[in-house]
Amino acid sequence: MKVKIVQLENDAYKSKMTALTASGKLPDIFHTWGGGVLQQQVDAGLVEDLTDRTKDWADGLLPVAKEPYLLGDKAYGIPFDIGMIGFWYNKALFEQAASASRPPPGAASSTP
Repeated sequence: MKVKIVQLENDAYKSKMTALTASGKLPDIFHTWGGGVLQQQVDAGLVEDLTDRTKDWADGLLPVAKEPYLLGDKAYGIPFDIGMIGFWYNKALFEQAASASRPPPGAASSTP
């Protein structure tokens, strides 16, 4: 077996995968974000149902990690990594900015 790895920048990858989906010729193994794009690929018959092939060990994965690759009760992908995106803010500056954007008491408001 020969594996050819193709590395692309994020937007270039998405463009290439969109074109390949339209052509009906996806790679044997590829990265996907799940959701609507994966649904299109499944609807086009381009992605295999992996539910039975992974059932012996997939239950050990975090449900939140598997969720993007589940359509109905079928698994069409398996996560290889999971990360978190956080949002931090300076509470004092946030409150200061919110106060600065409010009209002073008694001022006319343009919103009903």
